[in-house]
Amino acid sequence: NRARREVLLRDLAARDNRARREAEAEGSPAEHERRLTQLFLLPPTQPADVAVRRDAAFYLARLRTAGARDVLIRALGDPDPDRAEVATAALGWSDDPLATRALAARLEGDADPAIRNLAAQGLTLAAPDAAAATALTKAVRNERDLDVRLRALNGLAHCDLAADPAARKALIDLLNSDTEALALRRAVLQTLRSHHTLTRRLPVELQEAILRILAGAQGQLLLDGIGLLGQVASDPAPLEDAQLRSADPEVRAALEAALRDVRNRIAPR
Repeated sequence: NRARREVLLRDLAARDNRARREAEAEGSPAEHERRLTQLFLLPPTQPADVAVRRDAAFYLARLRTAGARDVLIRALGDPDPDRAEVATAALGWSDDPLATRALAARLEGDADPAIRNLAAQGLTLAAPDAAAATALTKAVRNERDLDVRLRALNGLAHCDLAADPAARKALIDLLNSDTEALALRRAVLQTLRSHHTLTRRLPVELQEAILRILAGAQGQLLLDGIGLLGQVASDPAPLEDAQLRSADPEVRAALEAALRDVRNRIAPR
């Protein structure tokens, strides 16, 4: 996310439009805030206005003033979904601890699940910020709306799981719970897969949680777990044992494919 933020800021600086000119014009922070807010809230009447509104949101976020943050936070509930999305992205990319705190408060306490979903999306962009990870972990544990919970799970893929025992425990508890929805348990595996793709590592206790699936899961959850082990495991023995125990042709085929991946990865070069 940090690298993507740097690219976004370079692109922002390279675009010459009304938002950039207002941001760079002489004036006090309050005057910049007023002008950029007007641009952000102005209904677009032509395609170029959409880019101006987007850039105005990012320049507002970079001001880091209470008024600018309030404008963007209120926009999460805007009836115009495009404006709400732009505000979410601007807050998430802002690298502003107070913006992260405001998004966390909305994720935990807003009555509207659509706004909580947007807040989780913004916190995902703020990751691996520790405050963002804490808020996303709480949502994974406590959120009552399935879509918001899934969004929070996706956000944890971008967090530093190796340094965050609370996030690891939330993921393990959810993955190994027989009472949770299958969609959520499968989403945990997708989170771990995405995290491994981003970082090329996965903490040992998370790998052990995936291994426990071999003994207790079935159906698509089992197949998902086997596929992920093929990507992250360093020891083929548990997969070999599972292959010996299984009589299901589909499961055996998945285990064979995973074993092939593991053996290829650990083979001497």
